[in-house]
Amino acid sequence: MKAVWKLGRAPSREIYDILHKQHGWANTTVKTLLSKLVQKGFLTYKQDGKRYLYRAKYSSMKMLTQAADAFLEKSLDSDKGQLLCYMVNKADLNETDIEELESMISEYKKKKGIES
Repeated sequence: MKAVWKLGRAPSREIYDILHKQHGWANTTVKTLLSKLVQKGFLTYKQDGKRYLYRAKYSSMKMLTQAADAFLEKSLDSDKGQLLCYMVNKADLNETDIEELESMISEYKKKKGIES
């Protein structure tokens, strides 16, 4: 999915080139993967002559938030705070991301009646 999101609308050949370079995957493996992603509704395609042009049906952010929601639902409430801290430590945050997190934490504290 990362390759498709990065390329936007992409011919299968470009996707294959990226995945072959990154993972050493054969063309048949990439074709199978693309077919499964179409079947599951993650990708759409359009035939252009002999080429197939693939496009993500959903933005990366939409899919990531859905996955995060599902992941948090499966997590124990007592582990969610530590999980979020772990993710913040693993992420490469820019100044804007940090400011947004600080603002969210401030709002959360107000909502919960927690003093700074």
